[in-house]
Amino acid sequence: MIEEINISTNKDLLNEFYNYLHQENKIQEPYQLSDEQNLEIREVREQIKKGDLLSNTEANYEIDQWLGE
Repeated sequence: MIEEINISTNKDLLNEFYNYLHQENKIQEPYQLSDEQNLEIREVREQIKKGDLLSNTEANYEIDQWLGE
């Protein structure tokens, strides 16, 4: 891989690779969810535990009905 980087003349690719590596070395703070977002996540997890969910087919059907298709 190092050899491929050394012989590459694609400046855009090399810049993207550099930015990727540079970003990896930065310490990133975790994204902070709002209280409302945390509440939504707790509610959805409870729904999943109770089995209150739709299959992909059921969800697509409901979306189609909602869109009026």
